Amino acid sequence: MHLTLLHTNDLHGHVEELAHLATMARRLRAEVEAAGGHCLLVDLGDAEERTVLEMAVTQGAAAMAYLRVAGYDLGTIGNGAPLSFGPQVIPGMAAAAGFPFMAANLLDQDGRLVPGCTPSLVREVGGVRVGFIGMAPRWEFWTWFGLQNPEPAPIVRAEMERLQAAGATVIVLLSHLGLAEDLRLLTSVRGIDLILGGHSHTTIYGGVLQGETLIAQAGDYGRFLGRVDLEIDDETGRVSGKRATLVPLDPSTEPNPAVLAEVEHQRQMVAARLQEPVGQLTADLPFDAIAESPASNLLADALRLRTGADVALVQPTHLLGGLEAGTVTLGQLYQACRSPGNPAWRTLSGAQLLALVEAGLDPQRAERATPWGRSRPNGTVAVSGFSARYDRAAPAGQRLSQAMVAGQPLQPECSYLVAGSDAEMTGLAWRDERQQSQLGFELADDDVTYEVPATLREVLEEHIRTHSPLAPPPVGRIRPA
Repeated sequence: MHLTLLHTNDLHGHVEELAHLATMARRLRAEVEAAGGHCLLVDLGDAEERTVLEMAVTQGAAAMAYLRVAGYDLGTIGNGAPLSFGPQVIPGMAAAAGFPFMAANLLDQDGRLVPGCTPSLVREVGGVRVGFIGMAPRWEFWTWFGLQNPEPAPIVRAEMERLQAAGATVIVLLSHLGLAEDLRLLTSVRGIDLILGGHSHTTIYGGVLQGETLIAQAGDYGRFLGRVDLEIDDETGRVSGKRATLVPLDPSTEPNPAVLAEVEHQRQMVAARLQEPVGQLTADLPFDAIAESPASNLLADALRLRTGADVALVQPTHLLGGLEAGTVTLGQLYQACRSPGNPAWRTLSGAQLLALVEAGLDPQRAERATPWGRSRPNGTVAVSGFSARYDRAAPAGQRLSQAMVAGQPLQPECSYLVAGSDAEMTGLAWRDERQQSQLGFELADDDVTYEVPATLREVLEEHIRTHSPLAPPPVGRIRPA
């Protein structure tokens, strides 16, 4: 029996490429079946992208709908929407997909699988029972949502035993662990015939043969359609031959009309939803990606009030633009802020707070791109509940003076509750291009409290709804010395 597995991974919202790949996959499937073989189309996670409006508003479901109409048979859960918006979005994504949405390692603290996940399954193909296991990426951030972050090997072994007990003679792992984790897994797990991978965005020409296991991954962004051909013995049901290739995207291929129609359908549905009014602004809310602006200050105010913190500080990286005076719709809010950052807060000494603010005001740092912010500039940190004078010509560590918290002089030895996003409240936002801390001390992750699955966009939306009609906050919280 001949089985061809076509695969994609890490599309990240590249819908135009998907439309062409779907046509290519349909043609290849027809060729394989005409020759007497069997074919499945599989996605290995992160088809969604939060910066794509339809995918942000639907919390990943639109991307799954695109895969469904493109003809996918199976899919693995990635980290895109579930980590951006919380694992509670998985059932909606699975429903939109219409195919098994697979992950065996997304477990709550009681060891129960997250709703919407399919851990493993058996597909009978040409008289052979093929077992599939899904693996989501390992992230310590899952623990913020009350999930475990387990080692994959014991889970994979347990699922293999179940599949083999159900008669599976071929084992395929659908993995969003990344190539390094896939290779590490194979040091302690035997008997996997094929790993179709994602997450590390690795372009593997010809696959990687690790012992008896073939590993295949198709790069990212729809640049390739991966193809693995398995020859399976009809008598034993065992794999007797395997070969991996990459088929480059052919942009001259006619795009799949079903994908294009679904894209238009999702856009119309989202457009109607985004007409919903959120509140009123009494004046324009300008935004500046580098300097202090009313929009960044408003986000800082919203975080401070929501968390009850003494001080809030956020980088303008979370914002895409400002808002005009008058009625603010949900669509305008999405255009201004799509940040998946979660509200977070921690206790800092006054001296530590000063170090964070001074680092966030560095003009050279403000211009540099930040990887966690999709390569937008760091910008100048916005503050709420805090004011000071800043002398950029003074020596480092001495540039802030007359610092005030809630109208009272800041005391370096006192403790303050400080809010921001998960980026500002961990070391993530304060590392330079060499990943070294700019603070002179480390911010321990275990000292932070997170509000998940709330996002900064939702914080801003609630603030505008609650305080409407709302006057934009003034600038000048940090004044030149």
